[in-house]
Amino acid sequence: MKRSGRRRSELAIDEGMLLAVRAASLDVRNRIEVETIGRGRDFDPEEFRGDAIAALGQLAAEQRAIADRLDLEHRLAGSRGGVAYSEHDYRRGDRANLRVRARTARRMAAELDAFAADAERVGELVERARREAWRDVAGQVQKKLRIYAAPPEFDEDPGRRGRLSELAAELAAQVDAAAADPAADAAD
Repeated sequence: MKRSGRRRSELAIDEGMLLAVRAASLDVRNRIEVETIGRGRDFDPEEFRGDAIAALGQLAAEQRAIADRLDLEHRLAGSRGGVAYSEHDYRRGDRANLRVRARTARRMAAELDAFAADAERVGELVERARREAWRDVAGQVQKKLRIYAAPPEFDEDPGRRGRLSELAAELAAQVDAAAADPAADAAD
């Protein structure tokens, strides 16, 4: 039984890491979009490494706070017998589960700290966020071009429509190429 409990804990950490890394990537992607598009700054991966590390650190701190809360619940549950009134009303019988959950939260925090300390993994997270930001921007440009690129009844620049079509095709090709070959996208 202890073995299956350990396996569940490992699965919980694996799943938690997937969610946490995704959340950190989303946070970095949003910062990239705000800084490069909203504020007109150039993309500098080193600047966004700090954002990735900060996001991972915040998630680790949240896990440590969860573990501390579960430790308190564990201590309080020791003096409570009987039947729980709700799912957050812990009793003596819940102590083992609370201990496992606290230990899992601490291990999750340690995993997040290790991820944040690994320069290669942080670099991969930033690169993933950059690619996602590019896809977001390219998709919005394509959408806006379809909506706003309808030719006026009288166009002073007859070549405009052709240039816009070429630009849209070029952006679509770049997005397709980046999706098909991440190494080529990294060279951009």
